[in-house]
Amino acid sequence: MERQQATPETLKLVWEEMVGNDRMRRYYSYLIKHYQAWNRRLRWIAAILASGPLIAFLYKENFDNLDTSVSIVFFAAAALNIWLAESRVPESIAHCLDIHRQLSRLDVEWRDLWASVYHDRDDVVRSKWKDLSNQTAAVVSEAPSKASYVKRLASLSEKESYEYWRAASAQV
Repeated sequence: MERQQATPETLKLVWEEMVGNDRMRRYYSYLIKHYQAWNRRLRWIAAILASGPLIAFLYKENFDNLDTSVSIVFFAAAALNIWLAESRVPESIAHCLDIHRQLSRLDVEWRDLWASVYHDRDDVVRSKWKDLSNQTAAVVSEAPSKASYVKRLASLSEKESYEYWRAASAQV
């Protein structure tokens, strides 16, 4: 008689990839928020730095009488604004959003595959696993070159993912 469900080895492969996809999806969600907060803080700092010298300049009789500290603030504001204009942070946010969107789509497919492991034949499950595994690898293959690695966020997403899936599997 033909085995109707996946082998323990196949179950382990599917489980690990499903949890890994969830971990990466969570990581890119956190990374998006990290980039957005960092970018927002820098823009506020630039605005504050730029407004102080402007006010000082408007109240001074001429530019020659500005003291050195105001000149330094002028320079810092200009440098930060130039850096913000040339920064790749918006591109990194867009790239992370794209990765997150694709991993979220794959998350649904991984969950569907997991739901089918006790009903489909082992070879069918392995075929779907291989396809989803290749898709996941393709999504994250260029991520390291376009988004930074933040260890704190990686640890947080890993912890949350494993806690979520342990709790989910305990309810089954």
